[in-house]
Amino acid sequence: MRSLLQIARGLCDEAGFDHQVVNDLQLQAAVRRCYGNSPATGEDAQRLENDAAARTALLEELLVRESWFYRDQRPFEMLERMVPGEWRQRSSPLHILSAPCAAGEEPYSIGMALMLGGMPPQGFRIEAVDLSVQGLAKARAGRYRSGALRAVPARAEGICFRRTPEGDCVVEEALRERVWFHRGNLLEPGMLSGEPRFDIIFCRNLFIYLHTAARQALLDALERVLAPEGLLVVGHAEAALLRDRAFERQGSAGCFAFRRIPAGSRPVCDTHPTAPAPRRVSPKKPARSPAQVERPATPRHPAPARDTGPQLVQARALADHGHYAEARLLTQALLAVDPALVEAQHLMGLLNAAEGALAEARRCLERALYLDPAHVPSLEHLALLAESAGDGPGAARLRERAARAGAMA
Repeated sequence: MRSLLQIARGLCDEAGFDHQVVNDLQLQAAVRRCYGNSPATGEDAQRLENDAAARTALLEELLVRESWFYRDQRPFEMLERMVPGEWRQRSSPLHILSAPCAAGEEPYSIGMALMLGGMPPQGFRIEAVDLSVQGLAKARAGRYRSGALRAVPARAEGICFRRTPEGDCVVEEALRERVWFHRGNLLEPGMLSGEPRFDIIFCRNLFIYLHTAARQALLDALERVLAPEGLLVVGHAEAALLRDRAFERQGSAGCFAFRRIPAGSRPVCDTHPTAPAPRRVSPKKPARSPAQVERPATPRHPAPARDTGPQLVQARALADHGHYAEARLLTQALLAVDPALVEAQHLMGLLNAAEGALAEARRCLERALYLDPAHVPSLEHLALLAESAGDGPGAARLRERAARAGAMA
């Protein structure tokens, strides 16, 4: 019989999780949370092998459920703007998919944006899919702490949600009735085969957890169920995966929304038109690897160190809400004071990637790694950039480094 860890790994493989993202240390920790610190028995392994409830419980320990309403605001602002224009004369309801949907924050946010744009609730239907039983139970209840709605426009209160005497927020029934929640994995054969094609698909921050084959299979599945000229919204680190697919950018750069190009309408185009051309190396000045880049000179009488933590937190928050210009200015100011600030170099890399400047994004992430070779987030994002550029072996090496660095942390 297979060991408990081997069975757990097989469960992750079925879900499509990348071994470098969900590594053995994380699996062992999840197993301990499920079965305690005592050595696992053969009965434990047999139960995980055959009992659906035990398998679900282990998956719950691995799934990330942290989210909030209007996370990365720009896609929702885009939807609101499109209601009075593109969808005003629509004769049938919009068919929308949100997957993964966590505890319902994203699908309810989609509905809120449409209603704030002037669309009546009967003008849309949202299918929301997730693997988490706990998350789906919370989503169906539609009750949240007030902090989860901190980014929602104030005018949504009373239209889309109401506050309870205890201070919680409850999604209004008119909106809740337009969202259908399902437990499932988008990679399961036929998962969405019975549904009409979707006009809009939100699939954000799922690809980053999947291995390469699962990513391609998921993209294929989404393309099969997305309507011609439908919208696909992905996470900020995932847009590069659409580079060679039949999509074109929709809305502002911070939306990470792409419209499907109907077959035969146009050739496949680059989804990052603003990405700079590959850097040319002057024959007089050979390019240096990140390991050869000189550290900034240390002043003979250095100024007293100042606490950059609050500014960095503010810059991250601005970036999370799609305010890239403001985040960039604040991050540049931090780096002007301390060029060796690893998290600021990393954040600058993410900002460049979000705006399509992939070459500069790589340089910033490489600077972060020069300063801290074990900086896992920079390794993971560089792996994504390498993979999107077709460098599979390079991406694999970076993920191996990230796994080793994570194990040593």
